[in-house]
Formats: sequence, C-alpha cells, structure tokens
Amino acid sequence: MRLVSKWLACLVLCSSALAWALQPSQPGSLASQAFFKPELYLPVSNVSLEEARSKLKGAGPGVWEDFFARNGRDFHVYLDPLTGSPTAIQGAIPLIPGTGVGNTVSLSTLREQLGRSTEEVDAAVVADVLFKFLQDNQAALGVDLPQLGEPLVTRVSDVLWHVRVPQEVDGIPVRHGQLVATINHGNLVLLGTEAWSNVTASARPTLSPEQALTAGGERFGLLETPGALWQAPTLEFAPMARADAGFGEGYRHQLVWTYGFQNPGEGERWRVTVDAHSGEVLALEDDNHYLDATIKGGIYPLSNTEICPSNTTCGTMQVDSPMPWANTGLAAPDNFTDGAGVFNYGSGNVTTTLAGKYVRVSDACGSPSTSSSTGNIQLGGTNGQHDCATGGGGAGNTPASRSAFYELNRIAELARGWLPGNTWLKGQLTANVNINSTCNAFWNGSTVNFYRSGGGCRNTGEIAAVFDHEWGHGMDDFDSGGALSNSSEAYADIASIYRLQASCVGYGFFATTDLGCGRTPDGTGFNQNEAQAGGTWCNARCSGVRDADYLAHVNQTPATPRNFVCSRCSSGSGPCGRQVHCAAAPVRQAAWDLVARDLQAPPFDYDSNTAFIIGNKVFYQGSGNVGSWHACNCSAGTSDGCGASHGYMQWLAADDDNGNLNDGTPHMTAIHAAFNRHGIACSTPAPTNSGCVAGPKTAPTATASPSDGQVALSWSTVPSAGEYWVMKTEGHAGCDFGKVRVATVSGTTYTDAEVANGRQYCYSVVPASSTACYGPAAACVCATAGGPCTPPGTATLSTPADGAANVALAPVLDWADVSGATAYEVQVATDAGFGTVVRSATALTSSTWTVSPSLTASTPYFWRVRAVSGCGTSAYSTAFRFTTADTTCQPAAAPTLSTPANGATNVALAPALDWSDVTGATAYEVQVATDAGFSNVVRSANALPGSAWTVSSALTANTRYSWRARAVDACGAGNYSTGFDFTTQTGGGTCTSPALATYDATLRTPVCGNGCGCDTGTLVNSRGSQFLAAEPHTPNTLEGCPDGPFGFYHFDESIDRVVLKSVDGGPITPGKQVKVDVTVWCYDATDRLNLYYAPTVSGFPTWTSLASGLTCTGRGARTFSHTFTVGGTVGRHALRAQFVEASSPASSCTFGLYDDNDDVVFGVAAAVASSPARPQPTQGRTRAAR
Repeated sequence: MRLVSKWLACLVLCSSALAWALQPSQPGSLASQAFFKPELYLPVSNVSLEEARSKLKGAGPGVWEDFFARNGRDFHVYLDPLTGSPTAIQGAIPLIPGTGVGNTVSLSTLREQLGRSTEEVDAAVVADVLFKFLQDNQAALGVDLPQLGEPLVTRVSDVLWHVRVPQEVDGIPVRHGQLVATINHGNLVLLGTEAWSNVTASARPTLSPEQALTAGGERFGLLETPGALWQAPTLEFAPMARADAGFGEGYRHQLVWTYGFQNPGEGERWRVTVDAHSGEVLALEDDNHYLDATIKGGIYPLSNTEICPSNTTCGTMQVDSPMPWANTGLAAPDNFTDGAGVFNYGSGNVTTTLAGKYVRVSDACGSPSTSSSTGNIQLGGTNGQHDCATGGGGAGNTPASRSAFYELNRIAELARGWLPGNTWLKGQLTANVNINSTCNAFWNGSTVNFYRSGGGCRNTGEIAAVFDHEWGHGMDDFDSGGALSNSSEAYADIASIYRLQASCVGYGFFATTDLGCGRTPDGTGFNQNEAQAGGTWCNARCSGVRDADYLAHVNQTPATPRNFVCSRCSSGSGPCGRQVHCAAAPVRQAAWDLVARDLQAPPFDYDSNTAFIIGNKVFYQGSGNVGSWHACNCSAGTSDGCGASHGYMQWLAADDDNGNLNDGTPHMTAIHAAFNRHGIACSTPAPTNSGCVAGPKTAPTATASPSDGQVALSWSTVPSAGEYWVMKTEGHAGCDFGKVRVATVSGTTYTDAEVANGRQYCYSVVPASSTACYGPAAACVCATAGGPCTPPGTATLSTPADGAANVALAPVLDWADVSGATAYEVQVATDAGFGTVVRSATALTSSTWTVSPSLTASTPYFWRVRAVSGCGTSAYSTAFRFTTADTTCQPAAAPTLSTPANGATNVALAPALDWSDVTGATAYEVQVATDAGFSNVVRSANALPGSAWTVSSALTANTRYSWRARAVDACGAGNYSTGFDFTTQTGGGTCTSPALATYDATLRTPVCGNGCGCDTGTLVNSRGSQFLAAEPHTPNTLEGCPDGPFGFYHFDESIDRVVLKSVDGGPITPGKQVKVDVTVWCYDATDRLNLYYAPTVSGFPTWTSLASGLTCTGRGARTFSHTFTVGGTVGRHALRAQFVEASSPASSCTFGLYDDNDDVVFGVAAAVASSPARPQPTQGRTRAAR
C-alpha cells in the first residue's frame, strides 16, 4: 500500500496541466514504452447523405425527409460512416435576429419559442434556441439529448457566434465527442458532430482510482518512484473503433480512468489510459506539444542568428525596443507603460521586473529588476549576447527575458484586435525562459516555456516564431471552442506565420544539427527534413522546425494527407493517426497559400498587405470552433474538410456575409483553392465569390504625419465605406509584419498617441461597410514620431470667393483640407472684426459647411475657418466677404434629370449625365455621390455651359451612385434637382478580364492582341536563371536587355507578373488611360521599380519613362500600380517593367547583378466612333424687375 499512498500524495500536491511542445521530444527511459491501442485511433470520413441513403437503417431515410420538410431542402449534409451521425449540415436556418438570408426572427419570436422573457440576444438565449432546434430535429441528428453537456457559447464578432457542446453521460465526459454550431448574421450555417456515437455502456467503474494508478505503475515499472501527478485519475468514456463494422456501428465505448504524471527532472508529461473494468493499460502518450518616460531594451527580432540578411530571416538584436505594458512600480494610473513603452512620469524611483499587465517573465538565470530615478529605464543588450548574458539590471535581464516580453505582448495585441471579448487575452501570461534544457519549448496549459542554447540548437527564448507558436497553443486552448484543435500544431504554426509573415517556423533553431538537407543560404544553420519516415522531405531555406511554403521545399510539392501525412509521418494522435507536428503540414501550408498565393491571384489580386490582414481576420475569428482540422482515412486513401468542425468550413463561416454558405462567401474561391491544393477542402458548397455587393471596392490613399508623441493619419474617402479599420505595426520588418487593428472610425482621420518618439510605426487603413464586408487596404505608410507638437496650418478659403455677390441665403462654404487637422471651426459675422458672429459651427469633420439657418437677404457677411488637431488649434484664416442676394432675385429653377434614369443598372463607368434645360441658366453644377444624402460626393463639375456632362474620372464598377444637378443664373445657384440613383456595370465595358499573354519567339517577349488588357501570367515569373525557379524565356525583352544572373527565387529580387487593364474596362485605343499592376519580390526596402513605355516595337524601341523609384517597403511580395495614357497610334505598343537595386543607374536597360527587365507587348485598336452628343444650348433670361 506504500505505492498507493505515494500516488495519493501526488494527487494533492502535484496537480498541473498538459504541455504542448514545439517539436517531438527526444526518446527517454519511458519513451520506448509509449504506445496506444490501435482501436483508440478513430479514422474520420465524411460521406454525403445522397451516398449514404442506401446504407441507412430503420427509419433513417425517412427522418431526413422530415428534416427537409421542416427546414427546406437547400442543404448539403455529410455523415460519419462509423457513427452514422451528421458531421455537417451546411445551410441557412434563421435562428436568432439577424440580417442573414431569409431571416425574419425577432425578439418577440424568441419569446414565443422559449416561453420566457427575452430582452436581448445573449449566450443563454443562443444556447436555448439551439437546444430547441436540436430537440425539434433529434430524429435526423441522432443525438441523445441527455448526453448534451454544458454548452460553451462565444460571440466572436457582432454577427458571428460559436457554440460547442461536449458529449457526456452522467457527468462523465466522452473523449473527443462534441457537437458544434456556427451562427452567422442570425442564421445557423453549420451544425455537426465530431466523434459522436450515443453511449450505451455502463458508467459504473469496477476499479477504484487507486487500483487504476497501481495498474499503470506496475505496467511501467514505477512501483518505487512514481512521478508527480499533473492530472488526478478521471473517468472518461473512450470511443474505440470496431473493425469491419456496418454503417453507423463503428464505435464502442470503454469506460476508462485517465491520469497524468511527470518524472522528476524530465520534461515529458505522460498521460495514461486504463480500462476501468479490467485494469488493462490502453495507452501511454506524451502530451507535450513542444514548439513619456520610456522603458526599452534590446530584443532579438525574428531569429537570433546575429545577422539580418532579410526581414524573414533577421537575427540581429534590435536595441531600444519598447517594453509594452511593463510594470513601473508607480501608483495607478502610471503603474504600467502603454503599448509604446511610454508612461507619465512625475517623480520618484521607477522599477520594472517585466511583470507587466499582460505578460510576466520568469528567468531561470535570475530575477529581472531594473530601476531609475529619472523615469527612463534602459534595459540594454548588445548583439551576440545569449542565454544568461545580461544588459545589467539583475541576472534575469537577459535577451530571452526582453524578447519574450516584447514578442508575446505583440502577438496578444494582434489577437485582441480581432477578438476583443476574449478574456484570456486580457489576463497575464507567464513566460519561463532560459530553462536548463535544450532544443525545445512547450505550452503546459497555463504558461509558455523556453530552453537555452545547446545540443546543436539556439536559445528558443530568443526566436519570435517559437514564442508565437507556443502562445498559439494557449490561444487555441482558450478561444471560443475552449479546447485544443487537432492538430493544435497547425493552429500554433498559423499564429506564427501570419504575424511574422515568414513561412519558416523558428528560423535559426538548428544551428549545428545537420539533418541531411544542407545549409541555409545565409550559412547560419541547417535546413530541416520534415519527413519522419520514408525518404527526405527537405526545406530549401529553413533552419527552423518546418516551412509552411511548399515552394520553399526542395521537391516543391504541396503536402496532402495522402502524399505526405500517411506515408511520411510516424504514428500518433494527430490527423490520420499520425504524429501531431508532422500531420499538421497540409493545414499550415494551406494557410500560407491563402495569404501568399490565392488572395494575391485573380480574381482578387490583393497586395500582400491586404492578403495578410484578411488571413489574420479569418484565422482568429474562424478557428475557435475547429475540432479536427480535416477528415482523413489512410486505409481508404481519403481526406476532406466537409465536417462542420473542420477548418475549411469554419473559415468559410467566418468569411460569410449573409448567413448562407450555399450562395458563396466574399473570398470563397481563394479559401477553397488553398485548402483544396492540400486535399482538405470540400466540394460543397460549390466555391463561388459572392456577397458584399454594396461594400467598398477600392483602397483608400493614406498619409501619416508625425509630431511629438503622436502620428496623425488621414486618408481618402472610399465609396460605400461606412467605417475604416486602422491597422498598425512596428519593428524591424516595417510594413511586412502582422498589423493590429487599433481603431475603427467613421471619418477619414485618426491620431495615434500610443507611440514613442524616435521609433518608426507603419499603418494601413481598411475600408468597410460592415464586419464582414471590407475592401482592399491602403498601401502601408510609415512615420517616425518625434519633434515638437505643432497645431495644424491655416486654412485657405475657396467659395464663396472674396467679394462675391448674389450669394444664396444658405450658402455652401468650402475651403481646402489642412494637413493634420482632425476637425474644423467656422464663423460667419456681419463685421470684419467678427464682433457679431451670427452663424458658426464646430467639430466639422470635412472642409465644407452649409450655413444654417438661412442668412438675411441683401446683406454683407464675413466668414473664416480654423483647423483643429490634438496639438492645438490653428489661427483663423484670412476672412472673405460676400453679399447675399435680394429677395426679388430668384435663383434658377431646378432641372429635371433624364439619363441615366432613376434606378438604372449596368451603367457605364464614365456615364453621360443629361438633364433638362433651365430657362435663364448661365451654367450648371452636377454632383455624383455614394449616398442619397450627398454627404460623400465623389465626382462633381461646376460652370458647365450645357445640360450634359460625362463623368470623369471613371467610377467604380458594380457600385450604386446618386446624382443631381442645379442651374446657376445671375442670382446664383438654384435648388438641386431630385436625385436619381444608378448602379454601374459589373467589371468594365464589355471586357471583364485581360487577355493572357503568349510568348512570341520573334519579339522574344509576352504578347497580347487587341483587347481591354494583357496579363503575363507566369511568363515573366522569377528572373534570369534564379536558383529553384528560373524565368521562362529569359530575359523577355525586345532588344535583349539582360537580367541579373545571381540569386534565389523569392529570396532575391524578381518581377513575377505584369497586368495591363484599360481604366474604363473597354478595348485599349489611342489616348485611353491604362492601369499597370506589377507584382515583384522585394529583397529589402532599397529596391526600386521603374516603368517605361514605347509606342512602337519595331527595331529598337524608343522608351519613355512613365514612373521611377517606386519603392519597396520591406521584404516580400509587393504589387505596384501606375496609370498612364496610351499614345495616339494604332498597332503594337510595349511596356517595360524594370526592377533594380538602389545602386543601379537610371536607364531603360540596366545590367545590375540582381536587376530584372521584363517587357510586355499589347495591341492598341482603332477607336469605334460613337454617335455625336446633341448640342446643349444655354438659354438666357433677364433679371426680374424690382
């Protein structure tokens, strides 16, 4: 009995939690005994209801007919052949009030359904309504209602709800069994079970907990030295797969005792499963998942290799990095720094121990504690310091302590931007660094843990991707699902690669360990071999634990469950019954493809900045309800992502805009392409991009103006945008780092006061009309805060002009925008000294104001404006004087609009507007706006001599606009006409996409004929003979201008693609405007794109410069855009894209070692004559007699 007493003592004293590590642990004394019975592996398959109908027994087919009769037939249903339960019901069922398709549910409807008072939709209401639906449809769902456990209901966003219901019997959980539901815009869009088979086994164990411990101890030789228990013996029902069972009869349930222990001095946390009746040990598994005054210090950025050849492999210490939300030792509200490491200091002693608001560091080298009597704390640190080397201020002020504190704060901040209601993200996370072990890191259920250098590996507490990966396990554990997904390694890897925008997870991890795949290009380590069985599966430029970019593998083959997981991974508890890290390859590669390829390809053509913002949003808001990331059955050779709890379906639900997945989602084809490439998508619903028709379609243009302690942002208005998301990032990679959503505003300005002087911050702005509908992000802009805080400049007045007469009694005052202004104030007075102000307005967010109430007739007035910002108020502008019209002077009548007719659709992007003549009019004014109230005027014209106008520049396709006109006579402007609405055509003109170029062996370039545009596709992808992927038909230039011969594909500079499109969408003809988009791969921020144009391709073309010095913002893919006017001749014209290093000379042909010159030849057709517009005479009239 001495054994039992030791175990029981551990039950009381040694409880802890699971651990999840970066990579598999190395074999130890118990590792050789690790096993699990094959029956515990549950192969997962999804079979469509149509395919399964013939196999359903009893009333099975009939109950589904009842379901369709009650809920409609527009559903895709999948069943698990082992359990017979539905793994996915894909459709649109109105459940709670919302704007989803067909949703008419109201609070009164809910009151009637639930039979109780309901004032708002909260988690309890969602759970009750869902359970009511489950009860009404129990026959089809096959779920024994008493086995539904306590639901976990999470509101992910204003329109998205996740519900997870665990399976339990008499309070005993059923391992893996759960039901998940996803509600979008009020509609139930996904419902399904995972590993759910109704339990019929007895819930009464034969063995006691002590007997289960004894059985496990005897089995593994732990009679004298039992380990510390981190989990007390707990009853579970474990599903066991039956061999050769019929449809729906593939599970039996075994009542088991499960407990966990850890041997002293060892990292592994062992989990034991014991049959609660026979005492047979069913499994031994390692549950580790291994991988104003300021406070600042040195951190390692992406890696700790001590060199920085690129943003994605940078390992040089970044000195003077801020310590965000660090403790100061002062009283509240100055007890923590802000996100920029800044706090308000008055006097006294300041001390930080890196025990911050959100992150606390514990360092095995000692305690970090640094003080200052001046307020500013410099934690120090120099490049080349590692492990226990300090910058002063305590033995624990190590590179790992500072790096962990900074990086973990940054990834948590990013997640809070998308999940503001998540409670775990608001708590304090403990990071243990410099643990006296090597080559790993882990999450143990409450803390993240990192090892020091040695054993051929670098310090894992100095590598950003390792921080992000282990933090990702915690996020997975505490997101809306409240449990880890399978494989959680995929979730953790995505968190890392999406923030760092680098596909290699943990670059620099393997310093001297040669895994048979050679050295990395920079020589700082050895490439990883991701295969655990069979032949090698080598990374080409990743010394981390794995690379999510399949094109960065030597074989450049997308990993799928069939070609990689089933054949190259060892056995384990991950998808396909394989080891969790290895089996996560298809998911992490699909996630990388989504942002790095499919969102940047047609029909979206987003830049990298927009693609990663979309990826982060979908990942954080769409992964909480993921159980298994996909289905897989190695024996059958099948895999898919059709289950309701699978990653593909959950990401679609997060992307959806109207509560109906069956009609598509805004980015569905990209998500499908990424997952399908790796064998984990679903054929239903058919991939279709739809929704958000009325949402914003264009990117704003942003500017950033720095000053003392702040950066003022402003951007252009985007049609159909009701709000704007302000995105922010910082650090060594500039724009090419995960961006945090720091604000959502309705105007076009934002002032960021959470900055530190002398540090660069980078921003982008996303236009949105709702949570689900948003347009491309503004090109990233950067600014370095500092200098004095100065008020905005003085405004310049426009209209009414100084000295104007016969001004309307309710005139529209207009003035020029003032840089840095966040608001305006305007005054109207009867005297030049503004002693008698008769009208005024404050807090105006735009540079125009209509005077209200109306002024007095025949009276002189003076008006002036001043600008306002966070730094103060400008001086008033020079005043202008105007005189109002007299009452006998009647402005012109309102015209009657003609074409486009009210409600017209498929209107040209540059439509001809026409309206009736007005007697006596001397001119006309017209406005085009995105709203019926004309608060957002996007096109306008004044002083038109006739009653017609062709809109210029072209409008946005597939967008609703309002337009109106008014006449002007000697008495001033009359009333506007009643507004008309019209919707522009989809695409542009009659040509919706550019032609795909073909290679012309004579011209030696890609060539297109006449049309609306030209797309090189992959013809110019890469450069010269770059290693890994050479450019086809190099050099692709008319006169043989060469490409630089050196470098690696997507490591060094290259042009990937050139696309030309006419601005109006019609055929390219002489004099038209053409937009060119050039996608390049930037090596760093010194690279430049130049554009040249030639109106003929015969002989040696004469090149004219179109644009020069278009600048990369950092490393990685970037798309540059430029609009130019085609010359006046018909025939073949050419455009040259030239991508060069900063040192290359200004010339249409350069010869740099890394330069890339690519031409595209396109046709310019003769313009088709159009019918002449009818003449528009101006009719005069005399002023009324007094």
